[in-house]
Amino acid sequence: MTTTIIGATGRVGSEVVRRLISAGTPVRALVRDPAKAQRLFGDSPNLETVGADLADPAAVAAGLGRSVTVFIAMGSVGLEANLQRIVFQAAAAAPGLRQLVRLSVLNAGPDSLGINQRGHASLDFAAQVAGLPYTTIRPAIFSASVLAGQPRSRRPGPGPGWPAPAGSPSATTGTPPMPPFACSPTQAELLVTREWAIMAGENERTTGTVRELTGHEPRTIEEFFRDHRDQFR
Repeated sequence: MTTTIIGATGRVGSEVVRRLISAGTPVRALVRDPAKAQRLFGDSPNLETVGADLADPAAVAAGLGRSVTVFIAMGSVGLEANLQRIVFQAAAAAPGLRQLVRLSVLNAGPDSLGINQRGHASLDFAAQVAGLPYTTIRPAIFSASVLAGQPRSRRPGPGPGWPAPAGSPSATTGTPPMPPFACSPTQAELLVTREWAIMAGENERTTGTVRELTGHEPRTIEEFFRDHRDQFR
């Protein structure tokens, strides 16, 4: 029972591929650059790499084949959003598909002040309209982003300009806050509108999801930084 990964060479998608391979699950990586996938994953009897142009509906349909599950890790605005919609249509017609799983963001909604959040809400609607059996994953973006930026915290220079709450790396390791970093106009717009959403209180809510899925309470931010303290030294 094959799982097809779209966005397989990205940070999240590549980790999903590795985990599935290690679990012995047959994986098909639908990628633009098969050579890059080869460099990332090497040779594995559980991995099939398929080069495909996501803008070509026929190529996407052929790439999905008879996959049982599909995992998508792509952006929610611009070209990537439109490519996801093409994937939805192909997946809706794929024989044997049981579940499409899509990486989203925290607090996605049509009324969010954040462009990314509104984009992901629009994609949720598109998946629903396509009649897909789908699941949306909304990760803990603060902790994920902090860990992704961890290598920069070990050296001077531009890096993500996070505030320093109590229990943050700068508070627990003595690392000074990093200066703002240069980015493209599109990235700047996404970051600015995300800040608007945060300032409007869109993140000021808790859910019982972690407790329901794991059977235990989620970690506090202080516990998170304490658990990963050595990575920031």
